Amino acid sequence: MVGVHSTYLHSRDYPSEAVASRFGAYQSATELADFLSLHLTNGFSTTLIEFRVTETRGTQVLNTVARVALAALTPLVVAACIASAQSGDAADSPVTQRAPFVPSAFIEENRLFANPESATQIRAELSRFVFGVPFEQLRTAPARETRLDAHPLAPAGLVASIAQLDLPLRDEWFSRALLMVPRQRSKGVVIFHEGHLQGGRWEESETANDLKVISDLLGRGHVVVFMSMPLTWENPRQVIQHPRYGRISIEIHDQFRLLENDLGFNPLRLFLEPVKAALQEVRERFPGEETCLLGLSGGGWTVEMYAALDPTVRCTISVAGSLPLSMRTMPSVQLSWGDYEQTHPGVLSRMTYHEAYLLAALEPGRTFTKYLIKDDPCCYAVQGDPTFDDDIARFFAETGGGHMEVVIDDTVVHHSVGALPISRASESLLSSRR
Repeated sequence: MVGVHSTYLHSRDYPSEAVASRFGAYQSATELADFLSLHLTNGFSTTLIEFRVTETRGTQVLNTVARVALAALTPLVVAACIASAQSGDAADSPVTQRAPFVPSAFIEENRLFANPESATQIRAELSRFVFGVPFEQLRTAPARETRLDAHPLAPAGLVASIAQLDLPLRDEWFSRALLMVPRQRSKGVVIFHEGHLQGGRWEESETANDLKVISDLLGRGHVVVFMSMPLTWENPRQVIQHPRYGRISIEIHDQFRLLENDLGFNPLRLFLEPVKAALQEVRERFPGEETCLLGLSGGGWTVEMYAALDPTVRCTISVAGSLPLSMRTMPSVQLSWGDYEQTHPGVLSRMTYHEAYLLAALEPGRTFTKYLIKDDPCCYAVQGDPTFDDDIARFFAETGGGHMEVVIDDTVVHHSVGALPISRASESLLSSRR
């Protein structure tokens, strides 16, 4: 059993209660190492940790006090934890064996490269972790629809109708979407997932870009469904009564860490299930029409992860959504470690980012285009040519799968969707045989 009995953490992102709840008790030193490797690099400057590792045999106790700079702390603590875990008698240990996890943030193991047949297993493992059931068994409830005469994100001269769709999730949680039908229809639907748009504030730069994207797509004749991440835009915040911490208003994604054992479901489903619900609504309302997923920032991450799970998605476009962990701290990349959902050990122990990219376009006829903004002031700005797509291209050439492409976009200077992704989405829909 691993327990932290004295912890002092200085972080811009983690409230002390959240850190304490994550450290509280781990079933092995390796599990603690997993947490440390992922989260000690996310915003901590200097850390003082005192922890105790006691294996089942009861004879080995490791007391460590470390006060060092972050760069030196992480590998030392991780190595000590793993060494302690390995020194115990495996036959006597009650710890349930789980999928191997690479503790280093700079290395990713990829089962899918070595064995394409493992795709079904990876999808099943991740779906059961997030949803509790295999993906094909996941069912979503019908949307609660409200017809609107106008909305700040619906350009009046281009829309024929506006529907507000509240997609029920679990308990009181729901995800809001805005369905806009253009006056002049061609064919195809774009689900535009904006990511972190702040509800109620309508920040000028974000709203201006969203309006531009929506207007461009509507002007091309495509139905547009606008979405955002949980706790953002018009999606609800929740006040919960935590059995240990009392009354808490859930306002930011990192607070989901407090709820992982108390919600009755995995908080990660609040990120991914809305896309499935939106797709279901679109396919029922516009049968036979192709749908393309387009996401920005956290929305880019969302559509990537969803497309990895759902092989029926044929077109996925991500803008500044993610990078493999091994690239996120490279000198040529703006430091963008990622939020709660992007670095969740439960996800990363089952599927690496390389595998997610492969799965998003694995089957023949599927495409996944990943745009990275060269001078992005927010996230995943890349100087030079990222080489990880070369291995993916060779993989698809050998296996006869779909198509995945990485594009460095130097035509925009903001954290926004430019003309290239919009054109790519439209071309994909217009060229569809459906």
